[in-house]
Amino acid sequence: MRTVLFLLTVVVCQFGFIQAQDSGSGKFTDSRDGHDYAWIKIGTQVWMAENLAYLPSVSPSAAYSTYQAHYYVYGYEGADLQEALNTNYKKYGVLYNWEAANTACSPGWHLPTDMEWKTLEKYLGMQAAEVEKDDIRETGNVGIKLKSRSGWTLKTANGDNSSGFNALPAGYRYQTGGFYSLGYEAHFWSATDDQKENRWDRSLYYASDGVHRFNPLRIYGYSVRCVRN
Repeated sequence: MRTVLFLLTVVVCQFGFIQAQDSGSGKFTDSRDGHDYAWIKIGTQVWMAENLAYLPSVSPSAAYSTYQAHYYVYGYEGADLQEALNTNYKKYGVLYNWEAANTACSPGWHLPTDMEWKTLEKYLGMQAAEVEKDDIRETGNVGIKLKSRSGWTLKTANGDNSSGFNALPAGYRYQTGGFYSLGYEAHFWSATDDQKENRWDRSLYYASDGVHRFNPLRIYGYSVRCVRN
């Protein structure tokens, strides 16, 4: 009787990835600040399974710019980096204006394009005809598949996280300042413009099972989920 031993090959690459060969999930370390992140393979893509938390500086919500990077932590109105790290940062990560989001991902990762978001949505069951639309798109109940199983203020708003994406309702920084909707909404940037001055986003809401696609001003503060190169 022949005994076959399967050797698990572990690869540690230059960007800090530690993963089992052919695994569908794992962790990596951001070489810039030593922060560890979970990742999940969804279809052919590899996504971060938690919000980006890269925070080189912090701004109060009243500070904004279309062309200069700003980093926010929900509810924190100061400018002291160490203080900010001991607030909502620990659970929800950082909110970025688009200029900050565009360069915030770790080496080996990037801000997803609008097309990469569409690829994710179609894989999870959204109909192709609806993927191209703006506003709420509800076919396939993709929002439920993306949302975390707990953490949403209303229990009926929690998802099943069947995708492993684990979206938390981190709220957002509004265009005129102030933080809103912690526990009720999750907003994520894309890298793609709308052929104007705005950028496409993706949003999840407590009252919807779908995924919202819109083109907000770049001065909003949103969460970031990076995709592996």
